[in-house]
Amino acid sequence: MTYALQNHPNVDKIIATVHPKIAEVTCGGHDFILDIKNNKKEFNMNSSVKVDWSYFDEYIKNSKYAENFFFFENMNLLDEKVKQEEYFKLKELYDKGDIKKYKDELQRFLKENYKVFIKYESFKHSTERFEDFKRYLKQEFKETINDKNKKVLCVCHSCFINVATSSIPFLKDEIEEKQDNCYKIKNGEIISLLI
Repeated sequence: MTYALQNHPNVDKIIATVHPKIAEVTCGGHDFILDIKNNKKEFNMNSSVKVDWSYFDEYIKNSKYAENFFFFENMNLLDEKVKQEEYFKLKELYDKGDIKKYKDELQRFLKENYKVFIKYESFKHSTERFEDFKRYLKQEFKETINDKNKKVLCVCHSCFINVATSSIPFLKDEIEEKQDNCYKIKNGEIISLLI
C-alpha cells in the first residue's frame, strides 16, 4: 500500500487506517505480523504514508486474541479448541521473548494444518467479514461515499474481491461453486466497486 501511494501528489496528507477485518487469514508467517506489537511503533517512521493504528488497537481490546494473533479469528475452518490451545502456547513463547521458538512453532502449526488453510476460510465467513467492513466504511466515510469525486482505497486480499463481486450472496458454507459468479482479480490489480 505504501509503495502504491508513495508518488501520490498529496502523499503527505494521506492517512491509512489498519482494519483487522480485511486481514489475510494465515498471515502469521510474515515477518511484520510475527512481532506486530513492537513493529507498529516504528512503522510510521519508515513509511511515506502515515498509518493510523487506533481502530486496530480499539478492536483488539475486545478480541479474545492479542495483537500478534488477531488473524486467529479468521481461521473459521479450524476447531476452536485447537486454535485456543495453539494460541496460549504461542503467546507464552512470545511473552517470554523467545521469538525464534515462537516463529518456529507458528510455522509448524500452519504447515500441519495446511490442508485446512489451503481453502483459507469459508466464503460465508469471508462474506460476514466483508459486510462488517462495509458497515465501517459507510459509517466512517459517509461524505466520501456520497461524493463521486472522492474515493476510498482499500488494500486487501482476493477473498474480499470475490465476495464483493459475487452476484449471489454466500449464505452457506457448502456453496463453494459460487466462485463462478465472482470476478477473478489478478495479483496487484486495481478495480473500482460501489458499496
